[in-house]
Amino acid sequence: MDIVAVDFSILDAIRDNIANPILDVIMSAISFTGEAGAIWIIAAIACLCFKQTRKAGVCMAVALILGVIFGNLLLKNIIDRPRPYELHQWITLIVPPPEDPSFPSGHTLASVGAAVSLFIYHKRLGAAALVYAGLMGFSRLYLYVHYPTDVLGGLILGIICAVAAMLIVNAFYDKVADRLNNKFSSNGGRL
Repeated sequence: MDIVAVDFSILDAIRDNIANPILDVIMSAISFTGEAGAIWIIAAIACLCFKQTRKAGVCMAVALILGVIFGNLLLKNIIDRPRPYELHQWITLIVPPPEDPSFPSGHTLASVGAAVSLFIYHKRLGAAALVYAGLMGFSRLYLYVHYPTDVLGGLILGIICAVAAMLIVNAFYDKVADRLNNKFSSNGGRL
């Protein structure tokens, strides 16, 4: 059995066995919060506002940037995979059709990258974020706008971006923060 057939069998099983009007609203709302990484950008900014979560916020921001570069700008354009509703044109979408290529799922990539980044530094907050990231990935299947392999690709790339972001942040964050703190204290509290 080829992978596209497996992808469509999973999408069709969700559509035929799980879809209902209540989930239509819930999955559409979850997916909407992931447009352009909005929920994760807001979460990263919120983390930056508090000293105890600042490092996690920086890591989330770096992971999101890496995801845009490698997922949205590179892989989507190189692979240029059509979306499932483009091949199964009889499907009626309940959300506006995305116009960019399908692989990898950008919603899943951003969600997993940000959630794993948060989990690295704050387990409880990160665990809740991981649950939401899982719902985000599932919403993309439920809405018939991504294949399961798109979501899997977004998940894998999201983890890679989070780990790379952690390595970058751990290498530079403390040095930069120390310099800023030293400069701040030596200038009487003014930068």
